[in-house]
Amino acid sequence: MAAKTVSRILVLTIAISLTAFSLARASGFTADLVQIEKGSVKKSRFYYLNPSRYRIDTVEKGQELQVLVDRRTGTTRIMAPASKVFVEMDNTSMVSLMENPFESFFHISQQHKPRPQGHQVLEGLECEKRVITDRGKPVLVAWIALEYDFPIRIESPSNLVSVQLRNINGRKLDPADFAVPPGFKKVARLPAAIPAWAKDIQAADLLQVPFTRELGSGGMIKIAPMSGYWLMLTVSNAHNGSSRFTAVAFKGGRPIIDTSFKTYTIRAKGQKLHLTEKAGPGEADLLVIRVAKGRIKIDARLEPARRP
Repeated sequence: MAAKTVSRILVLTIAISLTAFSLARASGFTADLVQIEKGSVKKSRFYYLNPSRYRIDTVEKGQELQVLVDRRTGTTRIMAPASKVFVEMDNTSMVSLMENPFESFFHISQQHKPRPQGHQVLEGLECEKRVITDRGKPVLVAWIALEYDFPIRIESPSNLVSVQLRNINGRKLDPADFAVPPGFKKVARLPAAIPAWAKDIQAADLLQVPFTRELGSGGMIKIAPMSGYWLMLTVSNAHNGSSRFTAVAFKGGRPIIDTSFKTYTIRAKGQKLHLTEKAGPGEADLLVIRVAKGRIKIDARLEPARRP
């Protein structure tokens, strides 16, 4: 009888120990995410709930973003808290694989099995070093923290890229912080970031079309769209070197599209670029043209809008 009692106690003790070990592994952590690419350093915040769910808080072009990754459902959601909107995509989408080094590593690991190359201690955690090779050369090297079953360092030797989780602080995290909050709206794309120079738009000259105007570096003009018309621009380089300018529509004080898609470079003096702005008063308040470098000549005219 005594032997049976001791046996039961041992079984119960082992069960409790295994449960405690499982809970310990399931605890989360916070860390600084440091991304180094060819000497350029970017810092973000990283939150780990479990091997399937994590969050990255970052800033892109002055806009605060939160990236929520759920590996169980294969879904990434990127939130813009200031606008209370989010976009949704697959973890294996091109945007996710290009912008998220962790999902890129997981995806490549499914195609090319990593080879273990011993253990190493990083950030006070025992890690297994795993290497993915192509034709005998290392393509990706990752250090997987065994306690969390997650990479805390990833390197791409050929591209001089390094991703590191530093100052790891083990702590219990709220699962609600890894979900889209109530009141957020799903959109097709996130609102464009507001450029630093947008503060100067109010003081810029508002021109009536048609017109011809030259603008030097830092110069800016604005044009109000007209219903039923497209704005036709011919922009020529009036500078001996290259000129770079942005021509983008604004709505409610924000570009309607990322300014990088509406920034142009004209390299030769006298070279011309023809642009058409189709956004009407319902889509935009203003078209803003700003010169970042060089000098340009702008010829603007209106043309009746054509049906698609």
